Amino acid sequence: MPTVDPKAMTPWIRQRSQSLNQNAWFTVLTLYVASWSIFGFAASSFEGLPSGLARIFSAPGPLVTDYIAVGGLAAACLNATLVGLSGLLLVRATGVLLSGPTIAAIFTMTGFGFFGKNVWSIWPIIAGVALFSKIARRPFKGFILVALFGTALAPLVTQVAFGLQLGLPAGILAGIAVGFLLPAVAVYMLRLHQGFNLYNVGLTCGFIGLFVTSLLTSFGADLGTVFYWSTDYHEALRIFLLIYLTTMTGLGYWLAGRPAAMRTLITKSGTLPTD
Repeated sequence: MPTVDPKAMTPWIRQRSQSLNQNAWFTVLTLYVASWSIFGFAASSFEGLPSGLARIFSAPGPLVTDYIAVGGLAAACLNATLVGLSGLLLVRATGVLLSGPTIAAIFTMTGFGFFGKNVWSIWPIIAGVALFSKIARRPFKGFILVALFGTALAPLVTQVAFGLQLGLPAGILAGIAVGFLLPAVAVYMLRLHQGFNLYNVGLTCGFIGLFVTSLLTSFGADLGTVFYWSTDYHEALRIFLLIYLTTMTGLGYWLAGRPAAMRTLITKSGTLPTD
């Protein structure tokens, strides 16, 4: 079968890939993140949006807390958009280049904007990471991925504030505290799994979350369990996600140029055996 010369193909692929500069990628990601709000407003009504957002912002947020069940589709989609845009704007403000890890972090934040994260509860975590970088006298941009992926602990902020009814200041301080711990613990977690876990900050968040949960329980806190789950809008969500992912695939296909080029990229990365 015909083969593709990687040396001959690579410059052409590079030229096509670089046709989207950082500004263009920022615009593309903004549109993808904002499209959730467009969908939410199109598939449901604006009625009850303020009260829905208020319920989302004051929900304790431990799993399983489906924000569509808590505040409605429009409010949940708007919250997810605001969470994703917050991460995107933070990347932009710190001067970090958009790349695979940063894009993954932004979409991860957007997705969990439907489950436990809201647009205000992520900031105490980020502030804690920023405080660590200040004390360590290292640029915050060097910890940007820890800050973005570390927002997985955002439900702790709302759980302390509203679930345990300790108040907003206590929730914010708890978020800053765990955010401050994240960078140092993440480094040592690498030694634990020796690089075999690709989601190191996620594992770190789980480790810290387990510790905090055990600590709160030992002091008699009743964390309880919740299960808010909505099956409404199933068909609309299914169609939207199909379009959403298809356009992503199409964009990747266009950037790669043609099937042979895509196969070259895949085989060179080692994810597929060569013929």
